[in-house]
Amino acid sequence: MNKGVIKAQAYINYSRILPYVKLYWFRAILAVVICISIGALDAVIALSLKPYIDLVMVEKSIQFPLYIQLKIAAFTLTQGEFIRQSL
Repeated sequence: MNKGVIKAQAYINYSRILPYVKLYWFRAILAVVICISIGALDAVIALSLKPYIDLVMVEKSIQFPLYIQLKIAAFTLTQGEFIRQSL
């Protein structure tokens, strides 16, 4: 087949699908944004805990382990709330 015919057929197919896709375009973009934010929270947990892990493991400080547990719990609850709202 000719490339021009294939492109024309593809355009016809996409123009048929477009009215159905327009209805869900906002939801699709919103889902992508929520997925990115949930994925970023996993990285934030690791990056934010690094200084505290260094304090506990390198400087042998006993005061920070309780604070780390509370911070992990807060991030986990925040991430769970994002997941719950996206469902």
